[in-house]
Amino acid sequence: MKRLLGVDIIRILAMLMVVVLHTILSFTLRVDFFATKTWFILEPFIAFSKIGVLLFFMISGYLVINKNRSIKENWQITKNKILFPLVFFSLIDLAYKLYRFSLLEKSLFIFWKEQLLNITNFPNSPLWFLVVLLFLYILNPIWQLLFTKDRDPKPAIYLTKLSLIFSIVVTIIKFLSKDHVVFFNGFTVWLGYLFFYFYGGLVRNNWLSVNNFKTNLLMMATGLSLTMIGDYYTAFTKANSIKFIFSGYFFEYLSIPIILSAIGTFNLLISSDFGWLTNKVTKVIRVFAGLSYGVYLIHPFITSVFTDILGFDFDKLAMNVYIYNFLNYFLVLSISAIISYFILKIPKLRIIIGGRS
Repeated sequence: MKRLLGVDIIRILAMLMVVVLHTILSFTLRVDFFATKTWFILEPFIAFSKIGVLLFFMISGYLVINKNRSIKENWQITKNKILFPLVFFSLIDLAYKLYRFSLLEKSLFIFWKEQLLNITNFPNSPLWFLVVLLFLYILNPIWQLLFTKDRDPKPAIYLTKLSLIFSIVVTIIKFLSKDHVVFFNGFTVWLGYLFFYFYGGLVRNNWLSVNNFKTNLLMMATGLSLTMIGDYYTAFTKANSIKFIFSGYFFEYLSIPIILSAIGTFNLLISSDFGWLTNKVTKVIRVFAGLSYGVYLIHPFITSVFTDILGFDFDKLAMNVYIYNFLNYFLVLSISAIISYFILKIPKLRIIIGGRS
């Protein structure tokens, strides 16, 4: 039970982090805010929040990869949990893009041509994480051959190490290449995140020792510090128009500092004893954890509606920067959570956010 509560806490933390990246991140990317008091106050939250997506994939592997499911069972779960939400929200995203494009009064032929070209380009929408999960889940019958608990752990550990090396090396190569805007595509991007899925499975099977508090804390602190230093240098090169090939490396989820922070945080939370929490607090945690997946799916659209349609844009409002960021974050998070809550209450709609119909 201790570890399951840790899973719920990680789910909530990852959810909060991802919303930070889609609301507050833009202020640390702006040249006019670089090296100001605002930048230094917001940057630690941004740097730490970059591990949110990686935590999400680790939790997915922790919960799923060692389940002994038939191919039919796995497909049914993949269809309900991943494919239906992906199709539904992709259609919503397409409709929204069509609406925005229509305001430009351009030919619809150009619009549909661009959409066809974007099928293989990655990323082309905030739903990219669902594409990654789709591949990871579809291949679960293969993964579980290695991660079933009664098997020899060595092949699974070996494959996990190889996938980590692949993620690190390929990301470095990406920045060594001249054109690294599109490196992975929609059919291969899941390979970069395979390590985190595998890692969650190793931890669930107790094939790795993750209980060293000092080591985990050191990984978190080292990764976070390096990410902040890298973010500062990246912003510095941008503000001063300095061209350096690795200036954007620390914005990458698969950069070494962010990987360190993610592993340290995951280990720390998944191995912690939360027995001191009261039953009421535990119930609240489980409710919000149950809403986390819906918030992942819904919040990018709420953010777009706020900015593009309602005009809740900092540059258009005479508002204190801290008040604006707090309101933007709070409203996007709370509205997304409320919508998720009511969707889950309607049996026929639950499936659009991965719930059981």
